[in-house]
Amino acid sequence: MIYESLYKEKNVFGGGEPEYIVKEILKYKQGGLALDLGAGQGRNTFFLARSGFKVIAVDSSMAGTETIREEASAQKLSVEINKEDITKFNFKNEYDVILVIFTLHHLLDADARKLITTIQERTSITGLNAIAAFTSDGDFFKSGGETKDKFYP
Repeated sequence: MIYESLYKEKNVFGGGEPEYIVKEILKYKQGGLALDLGAGQGRNTFFLARSGFKVIAVDSSMAGTETIREEASAQKLSVEINKEDITKFNFKNEYDVILVIFTLHHLLDADARKLITTIQERTSITGLNAIAAFTSDGDFFKSGGETKDKFYP
């Protein structure tokens, strides 16, 4: 998997800064249970944890989840880490916030759509979903690579 070697570098995406859409969550929610699906190295996870959320971070990369574990421990942040495929994650709770940030393009279209439905069902009535995805109009899709049957709205 490409991310195993990529995540050996520090702050691969965004220099550790959370995505803008994740920062905007604080306008509407100031705490609760958050789920970060496809957490990578944890930049969005850490932001929410520092902002008062209990966060569950899920990613299939050992290197990514180890980075999250080490950094969460060093910063004494409330983060539960699950190394697993996000399509196999067991949604045991209702969540106040669920993030899926630039992850869905790795999934088959049918799996991504099923996951989005599950996310909607497992979000509390006053909860928020933050989903950011590459589209078929964007440069990422047009640059080629493995896009056949993948989720690109």
